[in-house]
Order: sequence, then C-alpha cells, then structure tokens
Amino acid sequence: MQQRLIAIGKRGSKTTPIDYATFAPGIAGIKDTGRAVDKTYFGAGGRTTWCGYIRGSGAILNAFSGSQATGAILVSVDDGPEYSAPYLGSNQYQLFKNLADKIHKVTFHYGSAYGTGGYLLNSGTAIKVTGSKPYVITTGQFLNMFDGNGFVDFRAISTATYAGYTPAIISNGEPRYSEGMRIRTDSSKLLVFCYNRYFFISVDGGDPIRYDRGPTAPTASFYEVALDGQLHTYNIWARNSAWTSNVGALSVAYNGTLYDVGNKYKLDQFGDSITEGAGITSGAQAGEVDVHGAAAYFGRLGGSFGWSGEKTGALKTRLPTLLPTLAPTVNDVAILAIGRNDTGAGWTPQVEADYSNCIDQLIAVYGKVICRGIIPGGSNAPPQPIIWTAENAAIANIVASKADANIVYVNTNEWTDVAMADGTHPNEVGYATMREHCKTAYAPYL
Repeated sequence: MQQRLIAIGKRGSKTTPIDYATFAPGIAGIKDTGRAVDKTYFGAGGRTTWCGYIRGSGAILNAFSGSQATGAILVSVDDGPEYSAPYLGSNQYQLFKNLADKIHKVTFHYGSAYGTGGYLLNSGTAIKVTGSKPYVITTGQFLNMFDGNGFVDFRAISTATYAGYTPAIISNGEPRYSEGMRIRTDSSKLLVFCYNRYFFISVDGGDPIRYDRGPTAPTASFYEVALDGQLHTYNIWARNSAWTSNVGALSVAYNGTLYDVGNKYKLDQFGDSITEGAGITSGAQAGEVDVHGAAAYFGRLGGSFGWSGEKTGALKTRLPTLLPTLAPTVNDVAILAIGRNDTGAGWTPQVEADYSNCIDQLIAVYGKVICRGIIPGGSNAPPQPIIWTAENAAIANIVASKADANIVYVNTNEWTDVAMADGTHPNEVGYATMREHCKTAYAPYL
C-alpha cells in the first residue's frame, strides 16, 4: 500500500483550469468593468494587482493586452523579487513552474509600460495550475480604500486616466500624504495589499500597531494579519495611500462579514514636515504621525497632509488645490498645525494674515477647525527647552478674533516631553507622546 501511494504521488500531477469567478476576488486596486462587458481592465504599474495563494508546482495565466510580450506581466512568488513572466504565446504567461508542489504566495500586475490596456476575460479559464492538488485561494473581496461604499471613509479627486475604473475616485498621488480606511468586521484574517514597507492598524481605537513587510518585500505585495474572529472596528493606513504613484496604494481583503462602521467622520491635519513625519527614519513617516492614532481613538479616520519646509503662506496657497480632493463635510474636523518654519524673526504680520486665511479656507468646508500651537523643541531628549510662547499667543489671538465656537485653539506650550529626532521633528517615541497629548487636548471638541 505504501509503495502504491508513492507511485500515485509521482504520477498524480495534473493541470487544472481555474475559472475567472474563482480567481477574481484576488484583484486588488482600481479596475474597469464598464469598458467591455466581458473584460476586467487593470490599471497600469501595479495600481491593480492580483493577490492570493496558488497551490501547485506551476501556473499559467490567461491575460491580454495591446502588446503581448514577456515583460507585460510582473510576478512575485513567496515574497521574492518581481520578475517578468515569460510569454508563451496564445495570451498565456508562465507565472511560475518547477517549484515545490505546495501553497505559494503570489502577486502579479501589468507593467507600467502597458498603460491601461491590460485585461482578463470575465468568463472561462483565468489560470491553469499544475500540481497534485492544484487550487487557488483568495480571502474575500478586496475592499479598496477608494470604493466609497459606506464602509470606507475616503474621498479623493477623479482623474481622466482612470475615470472608467471602479473606484472612479483615486488619490492625487502625493507621496507626502497619508490616509486610510475604517472598517468593522468579524474576520479572522485580513490581507493588506500595499506598496509601502510599513502599514498600521488600530483596533477599536487602541494604540496603532506597526506592521513591517520587511526590507526585501516586493514593491507590490500583501501581508496576512491574523485576527481573533470577533467583531471589531479597524483603522488601517500606510505612509502613503496614492494609487497614482507607485510609492503608495493600499487595499484590504477580509474573510468575515463587513458591517457598517457607523459614523464616517474624518480628522484631517494640515501642516509642515512635523505633520509629514520627516523625523521618522524607518521610512514609515506620515503613517507614524500622531493624527492617525488620535483619529482612531475618537472614532474617526485620520488624514495627514504635511509638506516639508512649508511656511504658513505656502499652505495658504496649497489649500485651494488640496481641499477639493478631500471633499470634507460638516462632520469632519481639521487640525491646523502650521507655523514652525515661520518662528522667530520670520513671524511677521503677513504670517498672521496668512494663518487667518488658512483658518478661513478650512472652516469653509470643515465643521470645526482646531488650531494647534507650535510644539516645543530644541533638543533630541526631553524636556524641550524652546517654547514658542509669543508665536502661540499670536495664534490664540487670531483664533479669538474669529469669535466662532467651531474655531478653537489648543495650547502646546506644556508639550515639552516630546522626544525629537533632531530638535525639531518628533521621532517614533515623540509621536506616541504627542498622540496622548492630542487625546486629552482634542477631547472637548470631538
């Protein structure tokens, strides 16, 4: 009997076709199903990526584009480096072959040079897998942060290039910005797809957990996060979340039930390199900053919109372009955290006029504006010796002059316990300390 089983194992390899319906839930990112009823078009350069597990020793993908050639499909297996899938002819690409007959973690996407013309057919065989027990595993349907389906609190600007895609709204691609999604589910696992090495999850408003995909992770891949299978609310974000730039992108698949997350309110912060997270040396940067964890704590979704080196006047100029991409509502709150680059001799009446203008622009579209004072600095280790007393008093006076209960000032003069990377920018420990300060300071207004 034992010899017979061994013999069957040697002869038992077979090739099994997997249909599109089974394969499709692994598609993460924007996709166009309206251009042709029988096709699903991928965005270029990894803006659409298939993520899942394939059991077998080899796999051949049926895929189409305007120019069929090796290089059209880029694939990573078991988190290895991306490589070009060899084109076999007849619209077939060899994703892998002659590997161990086991479950492999696989991602593939169209190369940037192939534009938005790559697609899969919506029926028939999507992939052929060879092995003793060949099959494909996907975890639920990927929920992209731009879906706008009521479970994800994210809005962004439409672009002509991807106007036919689902979602039709995609980020403006600025790598300095960071947003995410907020979902409620009883899943036992999440698959988090992103370009970033680091991403973050807060469970039920708790302290953020930083996940590290590792220094050798492929550019576009996914990470499996084990959960307890109980009903929780999750805030999920990354350093950058832009589908139009290869430094970003974020999508999440779940294997349980998705519930309405309830209030879909945002907490968006506008500022300079401190909001951008320039002091974070790990590369997590904007994902690490205080606003995301504070937003989760208050049952909101955080947005970080910082720009290194920016002065108040430059933010005044940036806001008219940025704000329409965010589409805030009266339920959303803005944090104005600007002014550090104007301190000292640079603090002039024009700066105060520009600050006032920033408030006016924000309160025109947000329900409330919290004007946060400039945080102390001057040393890496706390206590921080420099307190911007005069500048913060000027900010408080500007806020008072508005005589609007929805425009408030938060005094940061006592935030001297924030650890710095360089005397100006908080490090990871410093942002965690700031997050706790924000919870206390913002509570009366949220």
